Amino acid sequence: MSEVSLERDDIERYVSEVADELAGSGGQRVVIIVGGALLAMHGLRAATRDADSVKRLDEELTAAIARVASRHGLAPRWLNDSALPFLPATFDADACETILVRKSLLVRHIEAIV
Repeated sequence: MSEVSLERDDIERYVSEVADELAGSGGQRVVIIVGGALLAMHGLRAATRDADSVKRLDEELTAAIARVASRHGLAPRWLNDSALPFLPATFDADACETILVRKSLLVRHIEAIV
């Protein structure tokens, strides 16, 4: 894992760069951020070292993430799908807040934490 701390603005900037990397790749991929990155996005944690998604990341998306990581000194899997096994059966992706919409990438996270 990277020693670089990711704050809310960093996460948003880097996922935007991932979207840029995917431009022209065909289709829209979806990332749903959870865990420490989710807490950082809601201001409930200052920073995190990675961003977990509960949506499976395909090979092309993973390669784009690694290219962004290389440019910024991040771990190759700074954005990963390691949280996928913990996805509750009742999870509703449509109830998530959208934070980035690009032709190549849709990034969402849970809207509220109580």
